[in-house]
Amino acid sequence: MRYGELTKAQPVHFPLFRSNVDDETIRRILYYLHGDISLSILEKLDYMRKLSRAEPWQVYSVLEILKEAHDRFMEIPSIGQAPLICQERVALYEWWQMEYVAWMGGDIELDSPPQFVVCSPAEPNLVSSN
Repeated sequence: MRYGELTKAQPVHFPLFRSNVDDETIRRILYYLHGDISLSILEKLDYMRKLSRAEPWQVYSVLEILKEAHDRFMEIPSIGQAPLICQERVALYEWWQMEYVAWMGGDIELDSPPQFVVCSPAEPNLVSSN
C-alpha cells in the first residue's frame, strides 16, 4: 500500500465551500485536503474559510500547491511509506470527526451519518467503523 490509496477509499462528505470557482475545482481541493498530512485539521478549516473569499487565481494556486505536495509524498520509495500511511490514517480520521460533528449539527444533509471506511485491496480489514 502507498500513501494516497487510503484517501481514495475514504469519501468526502463535507459540503463544498462557496467560492468563485467551479465545483469540480473545489472537490479536488477537498480531496487533497482531507488526506493531507502536512496540515492540522484547524489549518484545513482555515484554508476552506479563506478560500471561500479568495480570488479564483488564488484558489487555483492553492490547488496546485496541494497537488504538488500530494505527488511528492507519492514519489517517496516504498520503504518510507509506512509512516506516511499512519499519518494519512490520522488525517482521514480527524476529517471524518469534523464531518460527523457537522452532520450532528445539521450542517450536512445525509441519509445516514458519515462513514469512516478506509481500506485498500491489500488490507481489506484495515479500518471500518462509524
